[in-house]
Amino acid sequence: MVAQDDDCPAQCQTTREPVRPALSRAMDIALSLMVLTVIALVFGGVVLWRRDGYRKQATLMFVLAAVLAGNVVIWVAPTHEGKTLTGEAAKASGTPK
Repeated sequence: MVAQDDDCPAQCQTTREPVRPALSRAMDIALSLMVLTVIALVFGGVVLWRRDGYRKQATLMFVLAAVLAGNVVIWVAPTHEGKTLTGEAAKASGTPK
């Protein structure tokens, strides 16, 4: 709730956050789904690894999990300048991240 001018002094007034554009929300959702997929792939790979005859499929699941995890790291890890790809995408879409 936004405070009214009469209710409190200027120090306690809050402002509303700007609405985030769809690109930024979509990026957050995509990265979250990728992390959940990595967890599911690793869990499934462990289950298949324990079964006889499914080692090849389990290995492929581990490889895919590693590729997805690498993509997430690329998008969220800061560079030596402190910038991330998600932050740069948010700037390009018009909102600070």
